[in-house]
This record gives sequence, structure tokens and C-alpha cells, in this order.
Amino acid sequence: MLNALGQTVLRRPGSGASAELDLSGLAPGIYTVRALGTGGVLASSVVRR
Repeated sequence: MLNALGQTVLRRPGSGASAELDLSGLAPGIYTVRALGTGGVLASSVVRR
């Protein structure tokens, strides 16, 4: 997970088709989640309020 400055703020190895992330330690803001899978890279924005 990257913050608005492109800095990695959370990294978690995953396995399987789903993952759960604990965002409680992150400050409010907009973050980008990137996941690498067999089909390529998925990127999505997340807003933490």
C-alpha cells in the first residue's frame, strides 16, 4: 500500500484470491493498493477517513 507521496506504508504477503488489510494504524488520506497475481497487477485507490 502506497501513500499519496508514493511511499510504501503497508506491505503484506498474500495468498489466494482475497486478502484483508488492517488500516487502523494509517492516517486519514488516499492510498493506492497494488496486488500482483498470476493475471498481472491490480491497482486500486482506498480512502481512509
